[in-house]
Amino acid sequence: MSLSSNSIPFSGLCGLVGELAKVQARTTHTRRPAADESKRQTIVQRWIQDHKDGTAPWLSEPMPPGTIVLWFRMMFPEEGVRRRYSIADTTMAAWLAEYLDLKKELRDELPSEWSRPDRERRAGVTGCLGLRIKQSWPKNPRSSIPLTLGRVDELLDELAAKAGTSADKVRSLHYSTSRTRNRDEILRELFDPLNKHEASIMIQIILKDMSPIFYPLPTTSSMAALLKYNARAHERLTAQDAMALWHERMPALYRIKADIDEATTEVERALRCGGEPQICQPQLGIPMLVPRTNKPQACEDACRFLSGPTAVETKYDGERVQAHIDLSLPVERQVQIFSKSCRDSTKDRCRVIPIIRASLDLTIPTVNQVRAWFGMARATDVSHDVSRADDSVVDPRLLRRSARTAIPKWTKIVLEGEMIPFDERTGEPAPFHTLVYAKSGRDDAPRDEDTELAMTGSTHDEAELDGL
Repeated sequence: MSLSSNSIPFSGLCGLVGELAKVQARTTHTRRPAADESKRQTIVQRWIQDHKDGTAPWLSEPMPPGTIVLWFRMMFPEEGVRRRYSIADTTMAAWLAEYLDLKKELRDELPSEWSRPDRERRAGVTGCLGLRIKQSWPKNPRSSIPLTLGRVDELLDELAAKAGTSADKVRSLHYSTSRTRNRDEILRELFDPLNKHEASIMIQIILKDMSPIFYPLPTTSSMAALLKYNARAHERLTAQDAMALWHERMPALYRIKADIDEATTEVERALRCGGEPQICQPQLGIPMLVPRTNKPQACEDACRFLSGPTAVETKYDGERVQAHIDLSLPVERQVQIFSKSCRDSTKDRCRVIPIIRASLDLTIPTVNQVRAWFGMARATDVSHDVSRADDSVVDPRLLRRSARTAIPKWTKIVLEGEMIPFDERTGEPAPFHTLVYAKSGRDDAPRDEDTELAMTGSTHDEAELDGL
């Protein structure tokens, strides 16, 4: 399926966003009728149906290829993990000031305005760069060539290819073209054809936060906001709500394949074939969505919802790790790690791979061997600037146990765990803020003298995938 050929105009999507933004916020003491509770869903449902039927004014055929994939990438950019832009709001504000050729006073004010921590509390400031820039956007676009969703997606991929945190398949685009353009050229092609409303939406897509556009502040007065509105002022439309509007089985599919591109591609394939999406088994290499949990107030509170044997664990502050292990692959590809946001973080967390393997009684590589798998430089001693074996990240007890490893009875498994820092001196978990130092192997953590940091994994759950 070629996404670049999608002919839906970007302005068509912006029209939908504009309708959603017009839904009025509810004051604290106002109760809406039950029939009005899903007003945003009704607006989205109408847009979806028009494109499924091909009755939208800009369509010559029902639902061009890639419509669902592109719709979610742009309506819920924060849900996608394949694209990162490394562009913060201050960076974006500085570029926009130059692009719009604003007067020097405003050009200096705009970036600094977004670097102040109290920007949302000051009168007249919305806290949304996209809405703020509408005040300075020219009436006439610089280009008359309209952008389609397919072309916008291509340009956003090209922009994301320059960020080191984007997915490998996106970053590879940076090296596959004969000429790589700089960021300014790409941004100009994105913004030149846009009016102020479309530009504000494009800004928030790049910043990966559409909520200020969907749910604008009902007032810029902090006093009025506190007195008249609360967190329920806006009826929220979540990505899962939108999935159910495209197809009732899509939320269930997303729970098994927590990759928005995979889920939307499967739903679109089913709609085109006139069938139902395949609610298949979990697949290694595609993260699974872990259900949200509720924190009980006491043991008695938890027991009201539980029956039969129940496992209890100690909760430590750390970072979630979902590890996919496939022993049928070459050793350097056997462990793949996903973060809480479902991003492939194997390379970032390569130091935890020996720990995962040791806990499963598998052969343990040194960290430098793991780094070599990813084309990374050898770890060096910070104080003496020399290479070292760096086996110290694995607890000696795990090393002893791995010496008597047996051939496992399984070949594929998914582990859900918590990556926490460990203080070798005290034999206890270290404070959460030291995790960044243990994870990277840095030796300059702000801690007590002679404290040694390592990592440990506390595995909470597992799913065996053999035979799938």
